[in-house]
Amino acid sequence: MNCIRRYFFIIILGVVFVLLQYEFWFSDGGLIQNHRLKERLHREKSVLMHQLKENEALRNKVIKIKKDPCELEAHARGELGMVKRGEEYIEIAIKPDES
Repeated sequence: MNCIRRYFFIIILGVVFVLLQYEFWFSDGGLIQNHRLKERLHREKSVLMHQLKENEALRNKVIKIKKDPCELEAHARGELGMVKRGEEYIEIAIKPDES
């Protein structure tokens, strides 16, 4: 009888241990979700750093355009396709080879 109680107690402890391990590994605050969240945080930080670099480049470009009229003209001609009065804009379209 004492042996049966001992085995029953060991089985109960084993079940409790397995349930605690399940919580540790697979629950909402578990180790696997923690790992996934760390990976996501790393990806988000790299995207943020890329966006910060782009913002800094755009900020520098705006400052250049505001300070230098030649830069403003170059931007207007190159990216916006604008021309001065009296100028004619000619665009040459090249047909791709059909081979």
